[in-house]
Parts: sequence; structure tokens; C-alpha cells
Amino acid sequence: LIKKAVSNPSNLRSSSLCEEGATSMLDLTYAMQLDAGSQVDMFNLLCDKLDGIVRNNDQRKKRSMPCFEGKLSPVCPSKYVLHILKYGCVSECCFLVAIIYIERLRLAGHVVRLTSTSLQRLFGVAVMVAAKFTEDSHVANKL
Repeated sequence: LIKKAVSNPSNLRSSSLCEEGATSMLDLTYAMQLDAGSQVDMFNLLCDKLDGIVRNNDQRKKRSMPCFEGKLSPVCPSKYVLHILKYGCVSECCFLVAIIYIERLRLAGHVVRLTSTSLQRLFGVAVMVAAKFTEDSHVANKL
């Protein structure tokens, strides 16, 4: 349906959805729902990737900065992330921003690695900062 709308440019330039030959809003909504259902779930992909990263770093005995090292995490990374998503009141985009923050720390020359002993502290702080940056509402001092 989207191909039908895009293949005929006059459909996209319609000033009114009621014009003859225009793709209806219902058709576009249906096409978007089909497209969204066929895409890979980003959050599951992120969880799988985190599981792999932690497993690799644990096998190679790579450690992170000492300030982030803690006790061995009792849950796998994907369950930890799902727990934060369920009880943390943050959106899925915060997790992507958190990964970007951790990668920026690493690129800045810091020894930052997600391991089973640093996951809860390092990733938890990164998600908290990401949520503060992306979703925190604030009151302006302007009248």
C-alpha cells in the first residue's frame, strides 16, 4: 500500500485525503502497522547484544574501571534491562542513549567494559543519566 502511495506522487501532494485517487488515511495506517510488525524489535536486539558483550568480556577476563566493579550480577543482562524497563519508568530510547554514553567513555580512553560485575553499576548509571537527559521535565525560570 505504501508503494502504491509513493509510486503515484500526486497521491502524496494531495491537499485533502478526500480527493479522488488519494490513498486513504486508513490504508496508510494499515500499511504502517504491517511494516512495524515485520520489523525486528529493537529492544530484543539490544538485550541480545548486551548478553553477548557481557559474555565476551567475562570470558576474556576483561575488567572495567574499579569504581564500577561490584558483586557478580545475579541476573543476565537482558533480564536486568527488562527489570529497569518495567520498574524504572523510562522509555526504550534511554537504553540506546545509555549504550552511546558508555561507548563515548570508551572512545575517550577510559577502561569501560560491561561485565557481569560492572553491569548493574555502569549500565544503571548510564540509563539514569540518559533518562535525565532525554525524558526529564523541567521548569523554566522564565515567566
